[in-house]
Amino acid sequence: KDNNEFLLFLLKQLFQESLAFQRNRYGADRVASAAAAIKISEEDLKSRARQYSVLDLKQFYESPLFRSHGFKYEDKFITQVL
Repeated sequence: KDNNEFLLFLLKQLFQESLAFQRNRYGADRVASAAAAIKISEEDLKSRARQYSVLDLKQFYESPLFRSHGFKYEDKFITQVL
């Protein structure tokens, strides 16, 4: 069963939540100018995926879908270049 599309949806949700939090905390102008990339913990995605019984994320990190949306995985963090 291919969960990559679903995991991409969850990951985008997490990034939107993170961006909204940063904008509320620091102001939209400051976040937009300072954030060339947003980073979230791998554990955040794992936790969200576990809620839907998706346990293995390795295939997703290695997928063309993950890379084609500008995501990068390293050192237990997921980064998206804006």
